[in-house]
Amino acid sequence: MAKVRVQDIAEALGIASSTVSRALNNHPKISDKTKKKIVDKAHELGYFDSEVQSLSAFPYKTTAVLYPVSAGDVIQDAVEMISIAEQKGYAVALFPISTPSYITVLSKLLVEKQYHSVIFFFPTTEAVVYLKQLEAKGIRVVVVNPVGQKSDLPTLYIDIYKAAYEAFQHLVLMAGTNIAMVGTPKLPMLHREIERAYIDVLHRNGVAYNPECIYDDSGDLEDLHRWVFSLLDFRRDISGLFTASHHHMLQVVSSLRELGRKIPRDVKVISLSYSDFPNFISPKVTSLNFNIIDIMTKCFEILDHKNVSDCSIDDKCVESSFILRKSTL
Repeated sequence: MAKVRVQDIAEALGIASSTVSRALNNHPKISDKTKKKIVDKAHELGYFDSEVQSLSAFPYKTTAVLYPVSAGDVIQDAVEMISIAEQKGYAVALFPISTPSYITVLSKLLVEKQYHSVIFFFPTTEAVVYLKQLEAKGIRVVVVNPVGQKSDLPTLYIDIYKAAYEAFQHLVLMAGTNIAMVGTPKLPMLHREIERAYIDVLHRNGVAYNPECIYDDSGDLEDLHRWVFSLLDFRRDISGLFTASHHHMLQVVSSLRELGRKIPRDVKVISLSYSDFPNFISPKVTSLNFNIIDIMTKCFEILDHKNVSDCSIDDKCVESSFILRKSTL
């Protein structure tokens, strides 16, 4: 059997060979309709049987999911993310962003590999500059930001404040108003919203917050460990703790146990995270989970909409973006 060439597909469809080549390499400037027509004809002629199929000829649209390393809990839901992406016709690649300079290298890679789109969770101002450059080169972009964080890129807004407020209210019901907060100092936009919810809940309950009860240090886990010890040594009445990630939660739980504090008898703990934490490890911790399936589904809807310049989810969607999993106390 003769080897099927790109030129053979082009002649069968009456189009240019360059168009066929670009479509088989998933070039972003070739429409999805044209790509499907070309891929279908390639299958019909036996092109993929006679030619080694490259990854870029994969019949899915490739999207890069970018997120700060400090928001690394998101990768715990990678399986669900990949599953929902495939249902929407996308193939996902995950890229944790450790330093601002990495964006420069990654942007070149995404262009060279002809990615269809980029989803970026909580991008910095510097990162937005590169996202706009990618958009100008034909790569579709959507960012995920807290409500109130303005963006002139296609944006899916989530209400971090509303979710954190609900969690703090539940913590007050469980533990009273003697509660402390471990924030997300390495993610300032999230930290501000969580801290605002914490202060508002205390004010609503007639309590003036004490800055010493907020972990607002960008240090390592040893710093967090020392803060927990220092706080509870001087304020033995602390009966509730909110942590901004499961990563922090593990250190908090370990510190509490070293101090002889029982969970949840002495101290109730709520953890905010992007995915469900394995309850067999810590069944006594209530968690507020980021619903990654709900968020990713909406991101793909934005990417598939050709004229979207901005997207803000309504109240019902905001509520469904988080799940409060209450422990059995």
